[in-house]
Amino acid sequence: MVVEEPEPGIEQIRKQLAKLKPVISVGELETDAIQQELAMLKVGAEDPDKVQAITEMYDGQTLDAGPETITVQITGRQDRIDEALAAFERFGIREIARTGAAALTRGPGVTVPGERPAMSDEPTTRADIGSIDWQSDD
Repeated sequence: MVVEEPEPGIEQIRKQLAKLKPVISVGELETDAIQQELAMLKVGAEDPDKVQAITEMYDGQTLDAGPETITVQITGRQDRIDEALAAFERFGIREIARTGAAALTRGPGVTVPGERPAMSDEPTTRADIGSIDWQSDD
């Protein structure tokens, strides 16, 4: 999750995010952090060639195509996603799901110092997280 807020509001945001479950840690990134967003949208399929052309123009991917709808995926910065959505409006956007921005720090530094990457088989509840030995290399 990325939040853009002036300095006075950052501490309040930190406190609010720390109350969410399961939040493992909260960190602050520099303004040059790498940010990406994902949008999946379902549009009308009346003109599939034009839908495909716009999908390719925004380096997107067609996820599903049927006689009534086409579902595409677009990733990128927020402004690029907004531009793509505006281009797709002519086909009638039937549904949309947006992740919001995800970000990592640039270069070899870690995004949240002291954290290690999570693995897909790890627990996601606070009760289970408390039992993990975060310092273990196993």
